[in-house]
Amino acid sequence: MVISGDTRPAESVVKACSGCDLLVHEAYSGQGGSPSGANGQEAWMHYMQSFHTSGVELGKLAARAGAKRVVVTHYIALGGTGEADLLRDIRENYAGPVSLARDLDVVTP
Repeated sequence: MVISGDTRPAESVVKACSGCDLLVHEAYSGQGGSPSGANGQEAWMHYMQSFHTSGVELGKLAARAGAKRVVVTHYIALGGTGEADLLRDIRENYAGPVSLARDLDVVTP
């Protein structure tokens, strides 16, 4: 099992997983969101892309890592997106099982 905190896509996560049974990783979907105004939203997206992983990026990372299962934590929805959008983004590049973490979930490989 590999657990990643807030991070943009990192090769170290791919290497640590290397076929792991479970990859727990954060992700965001969409664009925009907080703070208001064009410059504020541009700065927000720059921050998100610098320090977090998009759903599409997570799908690519999980596929390269050979993760057998992905659980998404710390999910951030931007610009009116939702859980279905995030799952669709991840599944563009990753064919394995994906679930969104909920408080008190029990996960088994």
